[in-house]
Amino acid sequence: MPSPERLAKNLLAAALILLPSADAAAQWGEPPAGTSVEPSVSLAGGDLHPRRSGVRTAVLLGRAGGYAFHLSGGLEHIGTSGHGYFPDELYKASLGFSAVDGGISFSLGARSDSDRPYNSSSETDLGFNFTKELGKNGARGVWLAGLNYSSRRSFMRGLPVPFLSYRYISDKWTFFAPFMVQWRPGGDMHYSFRWKPVKYFSLTAAWRPPGPFAAELEGGVGLEQFLLADRPDTGDSLYLETPYLVFRPSLRLPGRFTLTAEAGWQFDGRYYTGSDYNDLGLKTDVDGGAYAGLSLKKAFGAGGGPGGPPGRPGRPEN
Repeated sequence: MPSPERLAKNLLAAALILLPSADAAAQWGEPPAGTSVEPSVSLAGGDLHPRRSGVRTAVLLGRAGGYAFHLSGGLEHIGTSGHGYFPDELYKASLGFSAVDGGISFSLGARSDSDRPYNSSSETDLGFNFTKELGKNGARGVWLAGLNYSSRRSFMRGLPVPFLSYRYISDKWTFFAPFMVQWRPGGDMHYSFRWKPVKYFSLTAAWRPPGPFAAELEGGVGLEQFLLADRPDTGDSLYLETPYLVFRPSLRLPGRFTLTAEAGWQFDGRYYTGSDYNDLGLKTDVDGGAYAGLSLKKAFGAGGGPGGPPGRPGRPEN
């Protein structure tokens, strides 16, 4: 029987986190716009000295009955210095399927961020997310309702949980309660704020003029969660918390390629184990260091859009 403090924390987390922009993006990523493939590499200094390489891909399977069907996947290898009890090798693997029809979207997937991905059900997060717009299709402001399930959620694990959210879009503003605000004041600048409850966030200033060049400056505090094989308590996870600041220029190339570079700094962070992100068991502080990354995205057919970043420090991907 959970303590009153634990129960209150779980209810607060459910009220804050279970919205479509949160769990759908955190677990399986947003539905892809088209077909693309994107390899990436990155390197950071500091105590952990993480070296990342990986590839992400998204495939537009086709359309039927008004729905657009997508398949997406990714695999990333993270090599580290093996500081303290932090593993010297980790992987982030994901496979997802989604269907979108106007105001209705559905996604399901299997993700495994671990030293041994898909080793067992204890290292695999199985889930789905269903969202439906309530109201007139195409309206600037609309309520969204849905249902989310995750087999490895740190609270209400294995239970489908309903959610309700609100989205507003205008010429200058995009608002997704309460996780994302984007402001387009005019000209070539865009500003956005994203929040992952309770204490992880990012602030971005993006310069997107006409033509092939673009750039953005992003800072925030991110969190990554890993399910290690052979851990004594399968309810525990390994968490890596990283404050960061990164400059990200990009260049669109002929043939629907987009080259994106990253340069910045990962500030002093910490890693710890626990049943949720706030347990702070075996907390170990780590020094930060310089960060650099490079990715090359190739888009095929309709959609695709500009290239995304390599593995951002502290940000869930795929």
